[in-house]
Amino acid sequence: MAAYGIRAESRDVDLYTAAIGEGSVAQVEAEFRVRYGPDFRLDVTTVENIWGLVMIRDLDRAPLVSEIETPPGTSHAVRALAVEDLYILKVASGRQRDADDLPLIAPHTSADAIIARFNGLLSGVGDRAAIPGIADALVARLLANYGLPAARIIDALAVNGELKQDLREAHHAA
Repeated sequence: MAAYGIRAESRDVDLYTAAIGEGSVAQVEAEFRVRYGPDFRLDVTTVENIWGLVMIRDLDRAPLVSEIETPPGTSHAVRALAVEDLYILKVASGRQRDADDLPLIAPHTSADAIIARFNGLLSGVGDRAAIPGIADALVARLLANYGLPAARIIDALAVNGELKQDLREAHHAA
């Protein structure tokens, strides 16, 4: 969130880079601890990754945040999760501290972009039984953050008809 200017600072940053040495991570982490405090940490992945219940399969196309110069004169692209990924993962986490971030993230994207990304991530949800709960939470959060009609949100979700009907009933959408 700090990388996008959503929040002035963060205690941890989730980053993707195809290849980077532990020494480089430690060096960057140490530099950022001076700036953001002793609890700051980098959560770096070099492969597609699961956050909670959701697999992000296209991290290599995530937004470029920076390049880290490492010896001997090479650089590594550093990518952050897309804003839409952040929104969806925070919805899926079910944690209050993540829910508190959603109104901060919402102005940096659109409901349509979040829905499109959610639809694209559905195949990466390992626990298929979790999809109804995530979809329900997503509808509720999109209603709260964007004020769209529930029926419009539900109709745009790439979930089966039975789940759409359940969502319509739960959110009183005609």
